[in-house]
Amino acid sequence: MFGKKKQAKLDEIANRPLMSSDVTEFMEKLGLSEEEIADMANPVSAIDEVQVKADESEAALGAFVTETNAAWSKQTGALVDLQPYLMLPAVCWELPDKQDHALLVEVMGLLPASPWNVVLLAADNETAAITGAARMPTDVSDEAVAATSLAKITIAEELEMLKNQSQDAAFAANRDGAAARIVALARPVGAAMLGQEVVDHSRTTFFGD
Repeated sequence: MFGKKKQAKLDEIANRPLMSSDVTEFMEKLGLSEEEIADMANPVSAIDEVQVKADESEAALGAFVTETNAAWSKQTGALVDLQPYLMLPAVCWELPDKQDHALLVEVMGLLPASPWNVVLLAADNETAAITGAARMPTDVSDEAVAATSLAKITIAEELEMLKNQSQDAAFAANRDGAAARIVALARPVGAAMLGQEVVDHSRTTFFGD
């Protein structure tokens, strides 16, 4: 027999909005509990949770950039203005399928403003001269557009393969492998947009890679 708290929780779950059966089955396949699925079925809380994660990621990146600029400015005695540039741009996260978005952000924990996806570029010529960082680009080349489009297709394919995996003990490894392959797309796409030397210099100088 359920306790009062457990029964109250089940009553709360029963009264929440329901997701479509295909989404519910997908969440069950991921091994989520009935309560976790019910939490994600609440449109407001689900959106809020994703937004909170995105806001936290943006805030962490902002703090890192501020600290880096302050450290370089203090060391050189000049005003250093480095700005973040996403190697896999935000468009790669614009997935129309709700399952894909939930898998990418909530299950795999991948967001645009993640440390692995960022290079720092100079906002002005003085910063470029002091730090050796390339200037922030003012346009996007055809090669960059093609690389970004291919990355978005590859991400969608990785997510589709992962969704088709049967729920078993190997799911976590499959998930981690897919996440690692998506992360590995960042540098090649960044190189297509900025040049390999620019990416390597920034990652080595500011991120210690």
